[in-house]
Amino acid sequence: MPADSFDIGGNKYRIVAWINYAFATVYVRFIGTHGHYGTIKADEV
Repeated sequence: MPADSFDIGGNKYRIVAWINYAFATVYVRFIGTHGHYGTIKADEV
């Protein structure tokens, strides 16, 4: 399942989440700053 990335907090933070539309469920996989986001692999979180 591919991950989606969202900018929040005035583009200061990012959330990476998996969204299961069939079950209307969101799985938050990562919350952090843009700098920290650059150090992760969003598809592997």
